[in-house]
Amino acid sequence: MKFNLAIAVLILTNFLSVTCLAAPQAQSNNYQISLFHDVSDTMDTGTIKAILDADNNQFILCDSNINESISAIGTYWLYVLPKKDFSENEYVLTFHKNLSLIQIYLYPTDSLVGCGGLFVEGCKKKLFGSNLLLPYNRKGYLVKVQNRTMATLLVQNLELIPSSEFVGQQRKFDLFQGFFQGSFWLMLLYNLLLFFIVKKRIYLYYILYVFMNSLFLLFAFNYSEMLLFSFNYRLNLGLYSFQLIGLFFYIMFLRHVFLNHCTTYTTQIDRKYFLPYSITVLFLNLLVASTLFYRVDIFITVSKLFNIMNGFVAFAGYLYFRKGSNWFVHIIMVGSVMMILGGFCSLFKDFFYIKYDYVFYEVGLLLEFIFFTYALNRQYVQAMEELICAKLVKCQLEIELAHKNEQVAYQSIQLSAKDETIAAIKAKIEEYKQIHSIDKEYLSVGVETKGYMNAIEWKEFEFRFNESHPDFYKALITQYPDLTQNEIQLCAFLKLNLNTKEIAMITQKSARSIEVMRSRIRQKMNLAREDNFSFVLTQL
Repeated sequence: MKFNLAIAVLILTNFLSVTCLAAPQAQSNNYQISLFHDVSDTMDTGTIKAILDADNNQFILCDSNINESISAIGTYWLYVLPKKDFSENEYVLTFHKNLSLIQIYLYPTDSLVGCGGLFVEGCKKKLFGSNLLLPYNRKGYLVKVQNRTMATLLVQNLELIPSSEFVGQQRKFDLFQGFFQGSFWLMLLYNLLLFFIVKKRIYLYYILYVFMNSLFLLFAFNYSEMLLFSFNYRLNLGLYSFQLIGLFFYIMFLRHVFLNHCTTYTTQIDRKYFLPYSITVLFLNLLVASTLFYRVDIFITVSKLFNIMNGFVAFAGYLYFRKGSNWFVHIIMVGSVMMILGGFCSLFKDFFYIKYDYVFYEVGLLLEFIFFTYALNRQYVQAMEELICAKLVKCQLEIELAHKNEQVAYQSIQLSAKDETIAAIKAKIEEYKQIHSIDKEYLSVGVETKGYMNAIEWKEFEFRFNESHPDFYKALITQYPDLTQNEIQLCAFLKLNLNTKEIAMITQKSARSIEVMRSRIRQKMNLAREDNFSFVLTQL
C-alpha cells in the first residue's frame, strides 16, 4: 500500500513538473536578429562584416512574424543587435538546441568573446551546453553557428537574456532535474536490490536499460559536461550513444516479459523471431553508434528512426499476444506507451515552446520507469506472498507429521508396556506352577494370547506409520532389497527418532542387539563411517 502511494505521488509530481516546464515563456523583445546562410561554409568574419555593412538585404531580419530556421548541416551567421533598453552589463545568449559549434564576435571588431556547442570541451566554455556569456556591447554581436546535428533550430529557440535572469531559470530547471534524475537513480538502486534478492535476468535487463538512459540524460542536459567530462568532449559525446544501445536491453526485457507472462508467446516463437531481431538490433545499434564521432547527423537521424521502429514493434507484439497476457504485460505496455508518447512530443517540442530539449522524452521515460518498477515490485510481492503461503502450508504439514510420529511412537511404547506386563504375568504363572500344579493347556493359551496380541499390535503400528510416511517402506525396499523384516522394522523406529533404549524396550531386545542390527543395516546400505544414518532415513 505504501509503495503504491509512493508511485502515485511520483506520477502526480511528474505531471506538475512538466506542466511548469511547459508553461508558455514570454519572448524577450530587447534585441533583433538577422540571419545569413553561408552556403560556401568558408566565409570569415571580415567577409561577413563586409556583407553586413553593404546592407544589400543578404541578412534576413527575423521578427515575430518570421520563423527563420537554422536547418540541418550548414554554417549560419546571426547579427544580434541589442536595443537601447539594455540595462545590465552581462547577458547570456542561449540556444535551446545542442549545436555543433557556436562562436561569438563583438561587432564591428573581430574579438572572439565566447564559444560553445557539442564539439567544444567544457573547460573552454564559460557556460555549459549551447549557452554563451556576453559582455555588454551596444553595437551588436556576430554569431557563427555550425550545425552538424540534424537539429533544426528556429530563431524563436534563441534568447538573449540578462545573466541574473538566466541564473534564476537555470536554478529552477536544476530543481526539476534534481527530481527527475533522483527518481531515475532511486529506481535504479531499488531494482538493483531486487535483482540481488531475486537473481532473475528480467531485473538485470531493466536495470541496464534504466542505467543507459540515465547516463544519456546526464549528457542531454549538460550535467556530464559539467561534472564528468569537462576536458574531453568525445567522452561526453559518447554518452549520447547510450540511449541507442539501451534499446537492446529494453527489447531483452520485453522478451522475458512475454516469455514469463504470456501463454501464447512460446519459446519456439521467441527463438524464431524475437531473439534474432534482438541480436540484429544490437548489431545495428553498435554500428550506428560508431558513426557518432564522424557523422553526428547520421547518428541522430538513425537513432530516432530506431526508437520509433522499436516502439512500434513492441506495441505490435503486445497487440498480437495480448489475449494470452496477464496484468504484468498490460502494465509494462502502458509504461512503454508513455515513453513512446514522450518521444513523439519531444520530436515536436517546438509547437509547445519548451525551452529545453528532451524534456518530454525525459517525462515519458520517467513514467515508463515508474510503471515498470510498479509491475516488478508487484510481481516480487506476489511471489513473496506465494512463498510465504507455501512455507506456512509446509510448516503445517510438518507439525501434523510430527504429531502423527509422536502418536505412533507413544503407541509403540504402550505396546511395549503391555508386552512387559504380559511377560511379568507369565513369570508369575511359571513361579506359581512350580509351587502348585497348573494345567499346561491353560498356560499355552496364555502364551498364544500374547503372540496373537503382538501380531495385531504390530499391524496397528504399521497402519499408523504408513499414514504418516506412505512411501517409506516402498522406497526403503526398492533401494535396499536385502533388508530383512526385522531390519525394516528397526528402520521404521529410527525414522520416528526413537533412541536405542526405546527401541529395545518396544522389541524386547537388548540395546546391544539393536546396535549390532544398526551396524548390519549400515553395511547393507554401503554407508561410510562419516555418513549420518538417521539423515539417510529422513530422505526416504
